[in-house]
Amino acid sequence: MPTLELNGKPFAEQTGTGEPVLKGNLNFEGPIRINNQEVLSANGSIRLTVDEISEKTQGSGITLSHSLKNSSGAEIINSSGSIGSAVDFTNIANNAISGDKIYGGTISTSAAVFESSSANAIVRITQTGTGNALVVEDSANPDSTPFVVDASGKVGIGTDSPNSLCEIRGSSNGQNVLHLSNSAGTSNGGAENQIRVTCNGNTNWGDLDIQAYRTIFTQNNEERMRIDSSGNVGLTGEVL
Repeated sequence: MPTLELNGKPFAEQTGTGEPVLKGNLNFEGPIRINNQEVLSANGSIRLTVDEISEKTQGSGITLSHSLKNSSGAEIINSSGSIGSAVDFTNIANNAISGDKIYGGTISTSAAVFESSSANAIVRITQTGTGNALVVEDSANPDSTPFVVDASGKVGIGTDSPNSLCEIRGSSNGQNVLHLSNSAGTSNGGAENQIRVTCNGNTNWGDLDIQAYRTIFTQNNEERMRIDSSGNVGLTGEVL
């Protein structure tokens, strides 16, 4: 069979199927580069670009029958194509990732901490489509009471489709859907909580429009004033 020699010694030979087979081991003192891109480091590590990792793990290139692990045995990419625990995102350079670069599956972790000393936003989410920009769910998926920020910036608590800038939607009659609390004060009436309505960039006072079928004011767990659907006002106690 044809044999390829290097420095007078057999380097590779052609098999019956026409495929070259290496004879012995190859020792390199430096990395191997293709088109000036390092593909095999001097210590034998295979290097892939971020684009290549995204392409291969999403099934358009390499099909893995086993997980890809580092020298310590930790998974880099598992057999299903998801990024493993050995991938350290803290070493990704600033602005190095753009577009659809990371596998769009699930990354499981006990906690994710982002720490920075910067005048810029630590986390920025840009949604150019019609879906929500951020969804926070409990163990259920889809969650019937999620926290979402939609593509236009509206915030929904208890709903995935807020109708206002901020919508809080309860799920049961008599539910406490908004609770204002103050850590100051140690007794009833010991702290004053203010709700401010302003306009013109917080330089002027604005109007407060409360729209409801009936409006009920309760104090110390007792109803003190009620405005019914016809506009009739009912009071308990004396008028000061």
